[in-house]
Amino acid sequence: MNGIDNAVVLLCWPKQAFGEPKALRDFCCTDITLETDTIAAFYAKRWPIEIFFRQSQNNLGFDTYQVPQTVYST
Repeated sequence: MNGIDNAVVLLCWPKQAFGEPKALRDFCCTDITLETDTIAAFYAKRWPIEIFFRQSQNNLGFDTYQVPQTVYST
């Protein structure tokens, strides 16, 4: 977290897996004015999107594909 002056780090476990190291999820939020429940709600909505992008990169090769850059002059 180098370069971040203030942040909230939220450590979460599923209720049935509390204390199990592999079940731990951690989330970092740079908006320190947000309540814990709000941060958790934001990440709950965002998490499926993150998983989709990670799977797309791995399965479809999006992490290695580059679009050629075209320079237009007038």
